Amino acid sequence: MGEKKIENEQMLATLQVFTYFLFIGATIFTLNYLGVKLTALFVGSAALLVGIGFGLQQLFLDVISGFILLFDSNINAGDVIETTEFTGKVKRISLRTTQILTTDNLVVILPNSKMITANVTNLSHSRTSVRFRITVGVAYGSDTQKVKDILIQCSMDHPKTENEPAPTVLFKDFGESALIFELRFWSKDTFQIEAVQSEVRFLIDERFRKEGITIPFPQRDLHIKSGMPK
Repeated sequence: MGEKKIENEQMLATLQVFTYFLFIGATIFTLNYLGVKLTALFVGSAALLVGIGFGLQQLFLDVISGFILLFDSNINAGDVIETTEFTGKVKRISLRTTQILTTDNLVVILPNSKMITANVTNLSHSRTSVRFRITVGVAYGSDTQKVKDILIQCSMDHPKTENEPAPTVLFKDFGESALIFELRFWSKDTFQIEAVQSEVRFLIDERFRKEGITIPFPQRDLHIKSGMPK
């Protein structure tokens, strides 16, 4: 299934590039047919072309980046990607821009050069499921083994998390006002993972309340000394 998808994306990329070259060729043929001397035109407007070239540097960079995206298959249409700004699904990759549907149902159009140079994580690349994390703190004195069992059970009870690989819990640290745990679980629903994480947190909060496990809030002790020195 994955190999067939990659083949279809490569065929689509080849078709897009062929269309662009066909358009350029048709334009040159039309100009020649109309009697426009392209050589003389290029020589006569060399200075103008240099100025235009400087102005179109970013456009050329986006086009070259588009060739890279279309042919290296690291990011394809339908993949779920994560950037520093948003998480979204790639709708279409063209020669100059990439269209991304965000989890807020907004279409973001990014220049291809940004897709090449920015830190982009492909959550769909060569995986059937992806591991995610939820961090939670509990009050000092809590039964740590019970906390671990509850976190694992809450993950396994959610319909959009995977039981294989099994979820795991790490005792991360002794915090200032809480014992810090991290739940690690796997899910295929990478596009709506924020909603999945939220629902798992609701389950955790409900189970903690039933079992009498407290999620503390930061506290500070303030000591006031009376009397002013003479």
